[in-house]
Amino acid sequence: MAERNSVSIPLAPWKSSLAGMVAHTVSCSMHPLENIKLRMQAVDRASNNPIPPYRGIFDAIKTMYKQEGIMSLYRGVLVNILAGSLANSIFFYVYAEGK
Repeated sequence: MAERNSVSIPLAPWKSSLAGMVAHTVSCSMHPLENIKLRMQAVDRASNNPIPPYRGIFDAIKTMYKQEGIMSLYRGVLVNILAGSLANSIFFYVYAEGK
């Protein structure tokens, strides 16, 4: 069997940082589901909670949409994108430079 020569071309440091930022921003597409999960957990833990109880994910989406609007699913996403993108950017940069 012939041996494959794989050559790894290192990225420029700014490209590694940009890759980290883009990776986190794309991962934030799951933020609405994370938001629903956190609300469902909060309902289970608190007795006097103003958050309505949900019967499941689809019921939570429907209830949040009706009571608070579509933006309730994305509440907090901007902070998540800014902080996480910066952290991922630094991580990818340090990892690329340390290899």
